Amino acid sequence: IDKEQDIQQSDTDLFNAITICKADLKNLSALNTQENTPGNSTDEISEAEARVRTQDWDRNYADWAEKQITLTTDGIFKVFYMPADYMAEGSEYESFLALKPNSQSPALYDADIVTTFTDSGKTTYYDTVVPMPPYTINNPSSSFYLLQLL
Repeated sequence: IDKEQDIQQSDTDLFNAITICKADLKNLSALNTQENTPGNSTDEISEAEARVRTQDWDRNYADWAEKQITLTTDGIFKVFYMPADYMAEGSEYESFLALKPNSQSPALYDADIVTTFTDSGKTTYYDTVVPMPPYTINNPSSSFYLLQLL
């Protein structure tokens, strides 16, 4: 659900505002086996890095989730803030759950989403999301109406 629709409104309108995305395991497998192609934007990551992150999710998500819930003060993510200013209207993007090394403790991981876009046979890989909590002053928990319903 986008931030404009994540507000108090009728249950029907909330439901209609949700975009349901089906997992494409075939493309996830392809992402995990393709060759390295570096990106050229500040939000782009290399294909190799995208592959490592998605493979880390595939292999480690259960262990990672348990550690996040039991060993950290922030707990497990409840939502992702997903800026979309790089996205072109009418284009299709695919996103995959991933884990990336935590900058303060590389032995730990942060939840992540790798987003891909293919144009003229070239695939670009993006890392633009921020898992929450922790919430920020720009994105307090009150910005996410659906979380208030839980």
